Amino acid sequence: MKRSSLLALGFGCLLAAQGLAYKSASLRPVADLPHDYYEQLPPGEMVGTLMLGGFRGLAIDLLWLRAIGAKKRGQYYESVAVYDLISRLQPRFEQVWEYMAWDMAYNIGHQMDSQQGKWSWYKAGLEAGVRGVKQNPESFRLLKYIAWLLHHKGDLFREEIEQAEWSLLLNPVLERYDVALCIPEGQIGLTHFQLSERFYRAAVTMAHNSKQKMPAWVRRFIPLTIEMDANYLRNTGRHYQAMLRFMDCLDEWDHVLDWMEDGSDIYREADKGLTLDSFRRNGGDVSRRLQNMLLSLAKDQEIAQACRTALAAWDLPKARTFLEQADVWHQQAPGSMVRWLDEQKISIP
Repeated sequence: MKRSSLLALGFGCLLAAQGLAYKSASLRPVADLPHDYYEQLPPGEMVGTLMLGGFRGLAIDLLWLRAIGAKKRGQYYESVAVYDLISRLQPRFEQVWEYMAWDMAYNIGHQMDSQQGKWSWYKAGLEAGVRGVKQNPESFRLLKYIAWLLHHKGDLFREEIEQAEWSLLLNPVLERYDVALCIPEGQIGLTHFQLSERFYRAAVTMAHNSKQKMPAWVRRFIPLTIEMDANYLRNTGRHYQAMLRFMDCLDEWDHVLDWMEDGSDIYREADKGLTLDSFRRNGGDVSRRLQNMLLSLAKDQEIAQACRTALAAWDLPKARTFLEQADVWHQQAPGSMVRWLDEQKISIP
């Protein structure tokens, strides 16, 4: 075919695509948006939402190709700039934000030689995920992804995370779902597991409030994350804090059992069995671990035995009453043997 014929054919296809876009738009349900919705959009989103119309999909495809090409050439800042432009053209497409967060935290960060470079890109990925939640406040997918990003990848940046102040970045998101999840202004020292727990809780709360079905593993990951946090605290010598976190874990498993009995948010019936198996395995291990620590940290063995008896009877409020009497417990058990998540013994000096 001649070049002119190809151009005419391409132009005709674009016109047809525009017509189909207008036709499909008329079939979609009309969203109940505030009257000033479009006035609140940044200029880039206004262009993408109102002006490109049916050509927006083609523009986004070309931008994706450019971003991927820039990343392959090692031009990471250009690729991120293009991703940001894509997010402005598709601000309500949650997969775009998830991909941006994942690509910066995992792929680009992995290419950096220095720990500081890896940390910078990891934090940039978190910031992208947070911006995505702000644009999509009912995105269960993005909330649980941020939780996983903190839970999994955050394990490589323990010191950086604990030394950082997170309230300014995370509170504008967390307060949408539960003010109790917010971080006190200026507080530092939170572990990546403690931050992750907040986002798992936010995801569960949002799913419940918006009547969204969620995978049961997200609910189970709250006590599992608390357990990992307690292990981490114990293995870094913060033994009394670890005991309190093990207690938090058991309390959370108790809430999970109540949730299973209610059943309204269960994604599928088989998840009840999986959740119960996880409770018996992990909850039982945590209870035994806590009971052993009581003997090492108690200043009075009678109090330790009374607390152990309460735990064995699953009287969690009574056990917590004993644990919260900080003056009857040592803060640390020197020379104690502990196990990390891989079950290899290490010693706390």
